Amino acid sequence: MKINYCFPTLVLFLNLVIINTSAAQENQKANSFSLLNQQFDDYLVSIQYANDDFIIEKDINRLFGNTVFPSSDDHVTMSMASSLSLMRQSKQWSFDFHYHILTARKWNYRTDAIAFRFRFCDGNNIVRYGIGVGGIGNGNYFGSSIQNSYHRTFGYEEVTLRYDSFDQWGYLLNAEAHVYLSTYRYFTVISSITSMLSTARLPDNLTLSVTTRSNALWLSFETSIGYSARYNIHYPQFAIFGSGISYSALAEVPISERFSVAGWISDGQFGKIGETQFGILLQWGNLQRIISNLNEVSFL
Repeated sequence: MKINYCFPTLVLFLNLVIINTSAAQENQKANSFSLLNQQFDDYLVSIQYANDDFIIEKDINRLFGNTVFPSSDDHVTMSMASSLSLMRQSKQWSFDFHYHILTARKWNYRTDAIAFRFRFCDGNNIVRYGIGVGGIGNGNYFGSSIQNSYHRTFGYEEVTLRYDSFDQWGYLLNAEAHVYLSTYRYFTVISSITSMLSTARLPDNLTLSVTTRSNALWLSFETSIGYSARYNIHYPQFAIFGSGISYSALAEVPISERFSVAGWISDGQFGKIGETQFGILLQWGNLQRIISNLNEVSFL
């Protein structure tokens, strides 16, 4: 009787395994593609926007106090970035572009920072590492027009500042390592170290951080605490950048299996505690291979 009962059960179990494996393989084949005679398993595209101010912030501060969402609408006042990642097994090749509007009203200073980077990442379920090379520079890249068009639209005072006359482009080198301290089904802790060196008139940095990632219902949450050491800060960028502790939190909502929207908030992201950044992150593609969303929104 036991043999007759167990055998059909075993057959059913093996059939389910075969069906699930075949479905996973078919899904992987459906997302695979070839580029420049190279075969890739999947891809990930992301677009992000961040600002140190948002439309209803002043109304909230007026109701609950000026320290609820502190913002001087200065320093790293707006950021945008986009990236494309191509994946094959554990390897990942990425190209990303970053744009920042930088101001220092006290010093009558303005400049726009642009960076582009090619990055390669690899590793396993315990350690991931990456290295990137690219170009970075600062100058007049329409930041004044973008900022003041926003201010005119929402009735804010326009910002008239002198652009930095020392424009310079240079190379950048980026290195990173991530260690999974604990990995459970619904909770992950990641320790990271990232660094960036450049030959441009923008600061170098070394950042140590610990990030938690958890899932509840259909939502994904991340929190991070870190310390950034910035050096080679050129005058008067010491008003914009510094060294210190940063805190950040992110909530991600999956719209579909391959598309998600996330919102995040940070304090001290560029080395100045009390300067808050608000951001939105859109991603589509393979969302399962992301180390940490908060790791991707920090660069300078």
